[in-house]
Amino acid sequence: MTYGAKKYDVDNWKLPCENPRQHLQSAMRHMLELVDGNEIDDESGCLHSGHVIANMMMYNYHKHRNIKNK
Repeated sequence: MTYGAKKYDVDNWKLPCENPRQHLQSAMRHMLELVDGNEIDDESGCLHSGHVIANMMMYNYHKHRNIKNK
């Protein structure tokens, strides 16, 4: 989460999200890197598995918010 806070802004991921699926898509990109044997993300230097976990947390946060606000 530290890398994202530097790249985007602190708690930027909590802002309203029109398309929570973007987090699923990002998680999948990182998951595919893991499947291909790449542990470290070239851009961030962080583990792809950490990106998967963070993206799924963000997805769940926004899906819960969207369901709760309907």
